[in-house]
Amino acid sequence: MERRGNYDLLRIVAQFFVVVLHLSSSVVANPSDPEFFSYNCYSMLSRFSVPVFVMLSGCFNMESMDVKKAFKKSLKLYIIILFWSLVYLLRNLYLNGGMELSQILNEM
Repeated sequence: MERRGNYDLLRIVAQFFVVVLHLSSSVVANPSDPEFFSYNCYSMLSRFSVPVFVMLSGCFNMESMDVKKAFKKSLKLYIIILFWSLVYLLRNLYLNGGMELSQILNEM
């Protein structure tokens, strides 16, 4: 497969902004920090980088994959995301909400 310089450049820029996002997110959670506003701006401006990686991955994967295989792969990914989202939701309800696990399951 032929290399595409524009996509490589976009990937490098996105990688830089992912690092900025991770560095700024630790301070964004603390509004009492005097630099909260600037870190919040850095965080906000670097949010584009994650969707860029998703789109680049889709671009390169779709070239070598038919629609049926892509759908099966996407469905599997959505099931995994749904499962772990539910696990983290239950965990957060249990730890932060003060609810018992049996109460959470009964509410569902």
